[in-house]
Amino acid sequence: MEDPKGAEAQFSVLVFRGNTSVERGAQFLRDELKKAGVRVDVVALEQGAVIERMFKGDFESIFFVVLTSSLDPAMNADFWLSSGPSHFWNIGQPTPATDWEKQIDDLMVTVTTGVDEAERKKAFDDVQKIFADNLPALYFVAPRLYMGTSSRVGGVTPSILRPQLLWNVEQMTVTEDR
Repeated sequence: MEDPKGAEAQFSVLVFRGNTSVERGAQFLRDELKKAGVRVDVVALEQGAVIERMFKGDFESIFFVVLTSSLDPAMNADFWLSSGPSHFWNIGQPTPATDWEKQIDDLMVTVTTGVDEAERKKAFDDVQKIFADNLPALYFVAPRLYMGTSSRVGGVTPSILRPQLLWNVEQMTVTEDR
């Protein structure tokens, strides 16, 4: 594969040195893209160096884990809002750098302040569509978790976020042993 100028298709990906799961994930990505003719250079740096380069915008790509604190996107506005400290594309901007980021900012106002659940869901659905159309970040994996419960426990809906089994405890039931 070549870029429009005829040069070999290639890019570098920064990873936190010592985070073996992230390093292995980036190496897997490198190996798979090599099969398609794209060269990926995995560059392992100390965590502080990766973060410094991220804040300066001095990178082609970074492979890392984004941790969320809640299933409610309103609780992760720091990621979605263009002015948020976890908004790692066009980082540190006082105002949206693009029209689509402005659209996301406007929709997130509804997500974070709305009281109508259907309206909030519709707004966040639109946020995700805009995000997918512009792809400032790619998601490669989600953890596979295995949980076990007693047959006496009902209403369990596991989540990839912590606490994986107790996030909806008000929906859970426990029956008596018979």
